[in-house]
Amino acid sequence: MFYPCLENLKKKFSNQTVDLFDWWLGTRRSNVRKNINPLQFSLDCDIDIEYTLKLFSYSTFDPSIQLFKRKFVTYCPFCDHRVITQYDEPNFENSIECRNCGVTIPSDMYKTNTELYFELLISPNHNQDQDIPPIGANQKKQKAFGCPIY
Repeated sequence: MFYPCLENLKKKFSNQTVDLFDWWLGTRRSNVRKNINPLQFSLDCDIDIEYTLKLFSYSTFDPSIQLFKRKFVTYCPFCDHRVITQYDEPNFENSIECRNCGVTIPSDMYKTNTELYFELLISPNHNQDQDIPPIGANQKKQKAFGCPIY
């Protein structure tokens, strides 16, 4: 496994799902490991988004796993510039000013323009056997996304 701590997920999720999740995370490029999007995993692997969110939640908050930390990124609704990145739950009571376009973003717009990402806290363990996708991985989507197929 790329992330041995994910073995603990097998108590709550199917082995096949956990193996697929581990493989998908382990094959992400290093430059995207700080901005993991659960929706992307859901789309790439044809897994229900609510199920995916539970998988990410357990991987974040379960003390025996703690693979991720949450990352809240807020964008300006006018120029789409990244305004602020926070690791704590954002406070939506105050307005914020965009440093790019100078517009003050009211608190009611601030909340709707915040996205949740997950940042990996652990580097993957690599070995040659992990290049083979697990059973259940969508072979057609792997080709579309440039993933190697063996």
